[in-house]
Amino acid sequence: MLYLSWSMIFRHKTQYFGLAMTITLGALLLGSSLSLHNSTQHPVFTTEDRRVSEIETLRQLAESSAWFTNLMAWLTILITTWIVAQTMSFILAQRRKELAQLLLVGASKAQLYLLVICESVIISFLAACVGALASPVLIKPYSKLLVLSNNGSPELSYHPDFTALVISVGLIVLSTVIGALLAIRKIASLSLIEAVRSPSVVDSRKFSGKRIFMVIIGFLALGVAFLPTGNLMGYQLSTLLTGTGATIVIVSLSPLLVPSISHGIGRLLSPIAPGPAQVAQEYTRLSPLRTASLATPLILLLCLVSVFAMLAQTGRSETYAQSTQLKNTDYFVSADDIKFHPQEQQDLEKNQNIAQSTSLVTAPDWLTPESNRAISIVAINPQNIKDFIPVSVREGDLSAVEGDRVASFSGRVGDQHIVQSPGGHQEVIQVVAVVDSNFFIHGDYIVDKSTFDLSNNIVDTQLLAQGSDGVDLQSFTATVHQVLPDATVSSGAEWVTQKVNQGMKSLMFAIILLAGGATVLALFNLIQTYLTALIGRRKDIDILHRVGMTRSQIMEANAIEVLMVLLVGSLLSAGAIYITSARMQVSLADMGSVVRPVLPVTIFAIMAGICLLTMLVVALVEGYWLSIRTTYRGLFLNSHRPQKGTAR
Repeated sequence: MLYLSWSMIFRHKTQYFGLAMTITLGALLLGSSLSLHNSTQHPVFTTEDRRVSEIETLRQLAESSAWFTNLMAWLTILITTWIVAQTMSFILAQRRKELAQLLLVGASKAQLYLLVICESVIISFLAACVGALASPVLIKPYSKLLVLSNNGSPELSYHPDFTALVISVGLIVLSTVIGALLAIRKIASLSLIEAVRSPSVVDSRKFSGKRIFMVIIGFLALGVAFLPTGNLMGYQLSTLLTGTGATIVIVSLSPLLVPSISHGIGRLLSPIAPGPAQVAQEYTRLSPLRTASLATPLILLLCLVSVFAMLAQTGRSETYAQSTQLKNTDYFVSADDIKFHPQEQQDLEKNQNIAQSTSLVTAPDWLTPESNRAISIVAINPQNIKDFIPVSVREGDLSAVEGDRVASFSGRVGDQHIVQSPGGHQEVIQVVAVVDSNFFIHGDYIVDKSTFDLSNNIVDTQLLAQGSDGVDLQSFTATVHQVLPDATVSSGAEWVTQKVNQGMKSLMFAIILLAGGATVLALFNLIQTYLTALIGRRKDIDILHRVGMTRSQIMEANAIEVLMVLLVGSLLSAGAIYITSARMQVSLADMGSVVRPVLPVTIFAIMAGICLLTMLVVALVEGYWLSIRTTYRGLFLNSHRPQKGTAR
């Protein structure tokens, strides 16, 4: 069986080469992701001379790295399995007659399964080993990207992990075998008569039970999202559910939608190139499943990335809308890692250049003795905090915060907790109000800065101030530096813009990285799918040559087919995104937000343009070489064909 598997692999090496490249890329990304994930499971960093808050920050960054790399690993496994299943189905469809001949000479279907499994194991193991061995090269730039996106720290140790590389090889092999089994299942279910018929006849069945089931699942997801129960999920979850449902429905219906719409586009192009346009229409009509499979990677790519990008950009707009609720703040003062001195705070706030002000003093080095967890205490002036920033109180009364009576961002009124200061002093606090965290104020507990003892704590101080008449930024800065020499002073508008951009930096990086990785994998799948389809059309190209079609016309037919299919895929994706944005608008309105969904037009256009241009180049180049090969093949056969009436 191994010898036969090797023989089949070499016989179909062109088709399997593209599959091996996809597997290698998947193993490269999976190996580096798992190595980084294992490195952050037990982070190694020095704790000497570090504050509790610094240690907690490093741990949070390690958790963020682990979460992100784990997400990338799972996406790689799922996408690799799907690509392998689709690619193997095309390869096995080309080998349908070959497999039928094996059945005719006595091979059982179990032996066909074993043959395909052996082929997939050999290819995936060799390709995965190459990708896994090359993955350590990707770890350094990968870790730098995590650091730049605030999902990692240069003080964390990121290194290759042998166990992770072995696991990545095993997972890639397993995903390839699963994909191959999904592909051979369809071919093995054909009868011998169906197996030897032309591909277009077998491919004419547009729907299967699996596709009908997926359509039902997609509509159920849309129904749950659009029903009143969807309002309980929040706009993020309801948007993801709507995008997922719409994508599943469109992908499942693609064998019906893509060829039909492509045929209409082909009619519009007929006056420009009548012959090539007609050939392209016939390609899409005779092979609906293959046509849908060419559009599916683009649909998944555009829908997946666009939904996440829409969430990120709309979230930025929502955050910025919250920031506009800032009141009476001409200037913003920030001083980090300073000792808290109440008298300095009072002197600054009573300065003649400041009409009114409030401050947020964050003490990050407190602990909960029960769990030894670092907590963040925010000291405010409860009496005037609402004159500057909005505070939503869910339960209790914020004005009751005083001394050991505090407000919490979680729990219930009446809860009691024990907190420990950096100096080791423990204090029992009682919750008298529960508030919602927002753009301006967040942490664990809110205390009264004038009655809660934070003396000599290392704190981060933020002062929101309204300047007196005639005071400009320069004079205000001079006033602040007399008390806090190292403080940073900016206008309120500048601070808001900087804080919004900083908060969205890591999320937008994740979107860009996801878009880049998904685009590469989608392009590999598109190229592999289309090349496999072209290789199966060599006889058709030979016939077109014989009936007088020129090489340039064949190239035009390939380009028109790609243009039609990918254009339809982009239009269907745009429809799914529009449905998703409509649901997001409803959720935002229910929240009382005035923000409208931000459609990721730029990202959508860039990804669709990259895929379209790349596939046009592939279609033209591969069509050119195939036409040359079929031309010389026809000349060779004609020169060796015996003339009529002569002896062979």
